[in-house]
Amino acid sequence: MFDEQRPSVYISPSALLCPGGLLYRAESILRQRLARAPHDAKVLRRLGDIQRGKGELPAALETYRRLYALNPDDASAAWSASIMSGGRVPSAAPPGLRLCPFVRLTEFLTPAQSERLFMQVLTGRERFRPARVRENTLERGIRAALVADRRTLRAVRSWFVPRLRSVLPHILSRLRMEGLHRFRIAMDVTVHLGGGFYKVHRDNSGGRYRSRKLSYAYYFHHQPKRFTGGDLLLYDAGVGADGGSSVVFSRIEPLDNSLVFF
Repeated sequence: MFDEQRPSVYISPSALLCPGGLLYRAESILRQRLARAPHDAKVLRRLGDIQRGKGELPAALETYRRLYALNPDDASAAWSASIMSGGRVPSAAPPGLRLCPFVRLTEFLTPAQSERLFMQVLTGRERFRPARVRENTLERGIRAALVADRRTLRAVRSWFVPRLRSVLPHILSRLRMEGLHRFRIAMDVTVHLGGGFYKVHRDNSGGRYRSRKLSYAYYFHHQPKRFTGGDLLLYDAGVGADGGSSVVFSRIEPLDNSLVFF
């Protein structure tokens, strides 16, 4: 968390997410408070934030719905419940910190398309190179991954991008981005091996990415799953009531054959 009026303190996501970490302890305390005061809106809101931070999205949705039922005029609860339920983003964003809008689609590809993707990626795996950030420069400590070469990327893009375009009208409507008529779809095929990561960053931080309006991530892996981690953390936007920003995010598990727009 950062506050201009106080010394800066950063709480890493790992400290929050590890079993027995801060999120788990905070949830236990909040549940004790709710047992005494089940209609405490402040406690309910924080519980919903913690549940989605842990990746418990259905539980967070039920908490936000409960909060909205207590006060239908609560714009923040309406915003959060709508996004978490897969509904359309409300027309007006609430003040203060707010949940980053996202849409997740499961079973995006058919089994045949999924097999085709695996084969194309495996065929070109010897040509993968280290991933780069910020105008194609390597920056150690920010990202550890491999990306496909141009030949592999062209082969995948030729049929994957049309599949993306087929769902975009629905996605743009859900996110209230219907005015985005002319756009270019960027694409990379990325592999994260053991120890791979991509630290906290903005997808439109500058340079040729400054005009980016919408990001997406498609996840695919062998079954059964043979790894841990890899979750997507979407940080809340806006400024808190105290004037500072908080470490609040939605944790999205990298489910096989799932696509996330944000």
